[in-house]
Amino acid sequence: MCVGCLHQRVKAGMKAPQNTIVYSPATAARCTRIDRMYKIDKMAMNAEGGYQGLMRACGSVRLVALLLAVPGMVAGCGKKNDDKVDVVFWHTQSGKRQELLEKVVQGFNNSDASLGKYRVVPQYAGEYSQAYRKLVVNIRAHKPPALAVAYESMVSLYASANLVVDISEYLNHPEYGLTPESQADIFPEFLQAARFKEFDNRMLTFPFTKSILMMYYNKGMLAQAGYDHPPETWNEFLQACRAVKEQTGKIPYALSLDPSTIDAMVYSFGGELLNESETDALFDQAPARKVFSLLRQLADEELCYRVEDGSYEDRVAFINDRVAFFIRSSTSRPAVSQSVEAFKLEGKPYPDWNLTIIPHAEGCDPVTVLFGANICMFKTSPEVQRGAWEFIKYFVSTDVTAYWATESGYLPVRKSALETDLLQEYLAESPEALEPLRALEHARPEPSIQGWQEVRNHIFDAERMAVSGDEPIDQITAKLDRNADRILAEIHAGAELVVPLWFNVLFVLALAAVIVAAWRMRRHIST
Repeated sequence: MCVGCLHQRVKAGMKAPQNTIVYSPATAARCTRIDRMYKIDKMAMNAEGGYQGLMRACGSVRLVALLLAVPGMVAGCGKKNDDKVDVVFWHTQSGKRQELLEKVVQGFNNSDASLGKYRVVPQYAGEYSQAYRKLVVNIRAHKPPALAVAYESMVSLYASANLVVDISEYLNHPEYGLTPESQADIFPEFLQAARFKEFDNRMLTFPFTKSILMMYYNKGMLAQAGYDHPPETWNEFLQACRAVKEQTGKIPYALSLDPSTIDAMVYSFGGELLNESETDALFDQAPARKVFSLLRQLADEELCYRVEDGSYEDRVAFINDRVAFFIRSSTSRPAVSQSVEAFKLEGKPYPDWNLTIIPHAEGCDPVTVLFGANICMFKTSPEVQRGAWEFIKYFVSTDVTAYWATESGYLPVRKSALETDLLQEYLAESPEALEPLRALEHARPEPSIQGWQEVRNHIFDAERMAVSGDEPIDQITAKLDRNADRILAEIHAGAELVVPLWFNVLFVLALAAVIVAAWRMRRHIST
């Protein structure tokens, strides 16, 4: 318990809980920020690359506030075995992608890229919410991994506790960094998303499992409705849905509620989610109101239906030729493609399909959002961190990222990967895989500030209410904006309460003096 919390309890005539731990003012300042960041219990994230929903709460994270806020905490997550430095890497890949990742790791360990001294140890940490819980436990024990897959909102919390390495220190190192030419070869959208404006634009992550939001469309149904191309604007999308329903009798759009889709739609209507200083949400402005109004109209006209949260019912319906549209991460593409090919071999009916960037409003430029987690490097030891960086370099090298893209369905990190024979052959066999690459230049990252994960919780509620017709749209957006502003204000207030290091040192010394004096007094009384 922080000093302030303890003081408030005493003022109110309440006793301090048993086994109370009193910690410093700087830690107390972060106490509320940590609680607010992870007091989220709506849904679990999916493992597809984007957010299907939200992280579940991981219990009382106030208990870990002290450990999270210790500046410069050094943990022994790597160790030497047989003259090699182990670099522990926590990931969330499962099934075939886990096997693929382990194969890539083995390639690093057996190659010159490991410098003959580093050994990456991949460990499956569960899906994203499970990985977060596990990471919190290990942080409490001062044993974080060297590397972990993380979303931006998680990294913001870790960075506020001074646990994360600024990767640009390695990226720009004159001896073992990447040359300017090599850095320019990485898609700039990915590097932009790895920087955190909240933390002086430092590069706190590096690209790992990257994808973007796309619209999947059934060419056969559109042709039946009189369209020879997918809708490019939201008005065309609405008209196409009406035409498909009229001609086929089917509900054209299988809707999966997803805050990231709402974020992308706000962008596509020419709006922003936050003001320039990232202290005020903009959900009460015209672009956001238009987004929720469109969803309400689609629902009222029975042009869409909501699939079960956390499921892939929209994708299943699309594969089985029951809907004309669904909107998901580009990582759904391999699943759709493989299912369609299987239907062909079995002689079953299958859809003629493709995917494209989501529609946009008239007069606005095409835009979508970036999906996928990045690699986060924790502060451990210089030796372990160097090994972690060497693995990151290997993973984003041209040949490896090309291999990873063709086998996993994620996007390659480098432009030069597109020129490799491997990726050229893959694109020739799967031409639809070109579409996410074409849309990449229009992709934008979502906010990475502290508190945004909880804001997403309210975005989900707003989308649900818009589709169900529970409240007028103006009330929905106004409530969403108020909730978002409240969260951001509390986070901002918490940031302003951070106390300088010198004050913490004086506090600890004063507390030590009090303890020593009490001990001496007790000893004097006993004698």
